[in-house]
Amino acid sequence: MKKGFTQSPEHCVAVQENPSKGFLLTKCIRVKFFAICMAQRRFSTQCFGAGFTLLELMITIGIMTIISGVVFFNFPKLNQTVLLNRAARELTLALREAQSRATAVAQLPGAAAGTPFPKNYGIHVKKDSNIFFLFNDKDDDMKCNVGVSPCSSSSTCDPECVKRFEFTHGVKVQNLIPAPGLSLSGDDELNILFYRPDPTTKISGCSTSPCDPNSIGPYKIVISRPGYPGSDRRTVQIWTTGQISISNP
Repeated sequence: MKKGFTQSPEHCVAVQENPSKGFLLTKCIRVKFFAICMAQRRFSTQCFGAGFTLLELMITIGIMTIISGVVFFNFPKLNQTVLLNRAARELTLALREAQSRATAVAQLPGAAAGTPFPKNYGIHVKKDSNIFFLFNDKDDDMKCNVGVSPCSSSSTCDPECVKRFEFTHGVKVQNLIPAPGLSLSGDDELNILFYRPDPTTKISGCSTSPCDPNSIGPYKIVISRPGYPGSDRRTVQIWTTGQISISNP
């Protein structure tokens, strides 16, 4: 019991537990403890336990206010980082999907029985666009043919389009950078194609298309959210060896 109070059988009951260990554990049942405190007018911590002081509460509230302010003012930056990371992963996964389709010799969606298996799959990206496509280069011109497509967009591959992707929340392709020593054509686009069975990686869109096969890379696709405060960037890098990575920026 706390100092200032007597311990009586009415308040405490000794029970024997674990007799094999040879000791007693005392359990206090404080049935009338609160009534005793009130009768003796002891409203100190002896009766009610320790609590927070006004100073402690003010310090706690101040710390929580500072943390909330830091989170609030950094939220736009955090939100932009999340959106760019997600867009970069989406583009990387699309490239991996094209690569795996080519390696696995996957048939085109909706292809009729007996249709020859495609020998390549690729990704088409264009500068200043938020749309990119997974396509099959049927006519071997190493690019995405433009037309009206079932992928539901003007300026898409038709009938070569397999799947359409779209960046959201203002994210778009800011820049396309070919391998060192090379330059883009006036179309400002890149077509990254994967061929079975190796898989071999070929890229077109350079001023001398296809791009020099001896230039391993990296070829860079830079994505950003132009027009938003604190605009950041992410760069997806592709090598003709098949390696794909994301860097910042």
